[in-house]
Amino acid sequence: MTALASGAGLAWSRARGMWWLIALSSAAAFVSVAAAIERQTGGLGAVDRALVGSAFGVVVPILVYAAVGRALGHRALVRATLELARHGVHRRRATLGMLLATTASMSLVCGLLAALAVFIARGSVGAPVLSDALTSGWIGMLAGAAYTWWFAAGGLGGTVGRLAMLAADWLLGSTGTFAAAFCPRGHVLNLLGADAPLGAPQWVSALGLGALLVLAAAAALGRTPR
Repeated sequence: MTALASGAGLAWSRARGMWWLIALSSAAAFVSVAAAIERQTGGLGAVDRALVGSAFGVVVPILVYAAVGRALGHRALVRATLELARHGVHRRRATLGMLLATTASMSLVCGLLAALAVFIARGSVGAPVLSDALTSGWIGMLAGAAYTWWFAAGGLGGTVGRLAMLAADWLLGSTGTFAAAFCPRGHVLNLLGADAPLGAPQWVSALGLGALLVLAAAAALGRTPR
């Protein structure tokens, strides 16, 4: 078995069981209830409020934060694959495999949660709704991937580091200032049509999320021993 596959297998073994069931059902329930409330409140902005408020404002960052912590075994990133390293597995490659598996799962889940929020907030299914769901879905997938590596980089400092990244994203990401350009939340909000970091167009924020992912991955893997 390759180091990448070993790392991915370790991530799945840590995540399987009741944890996934509870986490996913809780996330879906929260998004569904919040979107239904927004639909009952009425107005043309129900979908936007459901996405900005509950889905991307609360559920996505918290869910990805928890998933990364679970994948790391609630350890610092550099210690997350020690049991594999004892058997001669390349640690950096194993860590990459572990985080790629987490990225894939979180990207899919966050995309589905975003689409779910759209369907429930709209309360109907049609071509316009499907278009909105697809658009929100790819934003969710990109956000899930970016947040995974954002928290992985924070994992260099253990749980405290991941918490610091979560706090920074919440406190700075929604300000629309220069600092928001360095947080996933700032770019996600722009893609959803909310406040843009320094008034940047949406395509810049799409690239910005990709850039944050690459930079966070470089930091995370660069500090991981071989």
